[in-house]
Amino acid sequence: MLKSLLPLLLFLSIACMLRAQDAFFTTESPPTRALIVGISKYQDPKIPKLNYAHRDAEAFAKFLSDHGWVKNPKDVHLLVNDQATSGNLVKEFSWLLKESKAGDRVIIYFAGHGDKETLTSSGLGYLLTYNSPPNNFMAGGAFNLRDLQTIIKDLSAKEVHVILITDACKSGEGAGELPGASAVTANLSQQYSKEVKLLSCQPNELSKEGPNWGGGRGVFSFYLVEGLSGAADKNGNGEITVVEIENYLEEQVSQAVRSQLPFAVGDKNQVLTYVKAGGAPAPSNNTAAPAGNVTTRGLEQPAAAANPEADEWKKAFEKALKEQQLLEPMRDCANWYYRKLTALESLSASDKEDLTYSFVAALTDGSQEVYNTYMQADSAQLATYFKKDPKFSLYPAYLGRACELLGEDHYLYKTFKLRQLNFESLV
Repeated sequence: MLKSLLPLLLFLSIACMLRAQDAFFTTESPPTRALIVGISKYQDPKIPKLNYAHRDAEAFAKFLSDHGWVKNPKDVHLLVNDQATSGNLVKEFSWLLKESKAGDRVIIYFAGHGDKETLTSSGLGYLLTYNSPPNNFMAGGAFNLRDLQTIIKDLSAKEVHVILITDACKSGEGAGELPGASAVTANLSQQYSKEVKLLSCQPNELSKEGPNWGGGRGVFSFYLVEGLSGAADKNGNGEITVVEIENYLEEQVSQAVRSQLPFAVGDKNQVLTYVKAGGAPAPSNNTAAPAGNVTTRGLEQPAAAANPEADEWKKAFEKALKEQQLLEPMRDCANWYYRKLTALESLSASDKEDLTYSFVAALTDGSQEVYNTYMQADSAQLATYFKKDPKFSLYPAYLGRACELLGEDHYLYKTFKLRQLNFESLV
């Protein structure tokens, strides 16, 4: 009996060894989409400047494509510096929610500043987008962690595997860190749903960056890419789990800067990636560069084929967005071409949603810089601004149109509606 089982046992042993040696080639990665954000320079000079957050984001986006985490380079959406506005983040999170299905994987990466609301006792945490105000974040512009929590919960409810990586407690130039950065890390350290989180430091620490790592990187980001490329596979089984990358980051980062200890949240036994056994980076057939700048997605060939004018309308729509001709002139503005495009019977619901969120991003970002000024100026100054520059009278209409497009059930409706009413009181 025992002799008859020996061949079977030998076969199973060899199969296990082969899996460990070649897991990268035999294990199919799930469909993956990634939103990668890195902000070193903010629009408002009162927000401390960083040096390498944008480079961290670019390096991580390149890693995802080079190492086969994302099969289609178009599924890596990279926003750096002035691309990472609040409106664009809303648009990209909507893309993740719309496109992701059960069994898919979503990676959200943010390198930049985090801070908390100090005007109220709530102490709400925010990720600061490029056009965030330096304070009073409830007025808009920064991305509320409560909204991020809702997005992650909604993705998890669809059985989407979410990996959130944040380096939002960075120490910057001049003024240094923001006072609420530790509160942001404390909030992020909570388990929202079934997601996995990799955080750059403890709530009472700052995340360091400098020229010593990769010619100018954040220490967390540098060792994150090194570890996921294979260095974290200490037991040589061809798999890197959450606990393995956590242990690797703890060891490498704490040795490099001492006062920074990254950590993970979620299922510590979850396998993040497969590499060649022995810790060497796994080769990848996907050597394409990352998608780079995110451009307006929208009308595809089927609709253009159905209506020869549709392609011209789409080009005109994108040109109007770029030139901030949003509601005027009436017959040559983004709103005019949006109405024409969305009236096409051949336009899919997905394409319409893409156009809508591109339009909303332009409408809301167009008013954000002015609204930041509004929150810091007195009434007399504001009245002068609005009288001197007639374009300010357009902002209530911009926000009103954004609210129409989003609908009352959208999580940002109340924020934009409040901003609209504040502007209307001055016009």
